Amino acid sequence: MFGAASFLVFAVVERLITRASLARLPADADDNAKENARARVRHGMLGFCGLVAFRNVIASALPGMGR
Repeated sequence: MFGAASFLVFAVVERLITRASLARLPADADDNAKENARARVRHGMLGFCGLVAFRNVIASALPGMGR
């Protein structure tokens, strides 16, 4: 259940950041520029999610880190 909730939260955050990133592009931006913006946001979110997951693994493995 926690995994599904985490996925939902990160998916919503990713969509919001992607929407903001695409809004900053010029109106005449081509599809390549839009796809690059989406890929940049996705890459950042994957990195962030990896750090969160790593922290949770470490916190569950080491006593006193889960505080």
